[in-house]
Amino acid sequence: MKTKLISLMILLCIFFTYGINAESESLDISAIVEAEYKYSNEDENMHNSTTAAGEIMLTSPLIDNVNVKLVVNIEEEETGEGSETLVELDEAYIFIKNVFGCNELAMKIGKLDVPFGEYEGFLSTETWTEETPSESLLGLIRGNMLILEYNFENFSISSTVYDRDNEEEPNGKENGFSIKLNLSILEDLNLGTAYRVKDNKDNELFENNNEDWIISVFGELGNLEYSFEFMKAVSRVLVEPLPSTYFGALQYEISDTIAIAARYEIFNDNVEGIQEEQEEYKYLFGAEFTLRENLLLILEHSSMNFEAPEEKIIRNNMIIIEYEF
Repeated sequence: MKTKLISLMILLCIFFTYGINAESESLDISAIVEAEYKYSNEDENMHNSTTAAGEIMLTSPLIDNVNVKLVVNIEEEETGEGSETLVELDEAYIFIKNVFGCNELAMKIGKLDVPFGEYEGFLSTETWTEETPSESLLGLIRGNMLILEYNFENFSISSTVYDRDNEEEPNGKENGFSIKLNLSILEDLNLGTAYRVKDNKDNELFENNNEDWIISVFGELGNLEYSFEFMKAVSRVLVEPLPSTYFGALQYEISDTIAIAARYEIFNDNVEGIQEEQEEYKYLFGAEFTLRENLLLILEHSSMNFEAPEEKIIRNNMIIIEYEF
């Protein structure tokens, strides 16, 4: 089945690349195919799983200063208990430049991610600021939205209003907005911060809402790249703890074809006492090898520790092959 999925991705790329007529030469198509093998002690037993995934991205101009972008994800995972296939429209939006005749002002309308964190952890495993280990603090949020972006030479600001499906809400919908600021302080030092507000059940903004704040620092020093990110729940509708999480990550480019990376993350649920099933901290390290143009081999290890009184650690070892068309 993995071979079928990868073959399908390759055929689609060939079709889109060479099967478009001359009138559609401006259509930009790219794809990423990824195969992953993971060996883990999750569920207290050592087991392995394999995953084949693909992403197809299509970008095309509609009229002057207006582009449309589609991103489709296809993923299939096999474990000892069987296989599961998922096909998802990840992004679908219109990008408008030169809004109201202003070159610095742009607009995005459609389904995509709410601008919030940078999530740059240098490894394939998502950071806890992107995919948190607790539903009481969410990192990346995807939904239907309108984004306005204002870009200067060393400064950018964006504001977003969004809605998305949320079964926990009475009407099954969640509404909110966010504002994000990015600043290049020095040539190789960048600062990003964002504030996000989710409407409460009465839709009264700034009154008993769920509010989150994040700050990111990232840059490079020669062959060394660094990234730090801190995210915290500022307020909640219900009286409950306000969790936070942060990470620090480094990546060093040994040569044009080899890079190594390491990351350390902490999650604080801000709950008194020990929560045995709550993740507490994890560390990760890995290496990336460029075998040829657009072909990568990635080796990665992660160890995740829990608050349990007795030592509980989940270790994952991954081998990933990634090819970009």
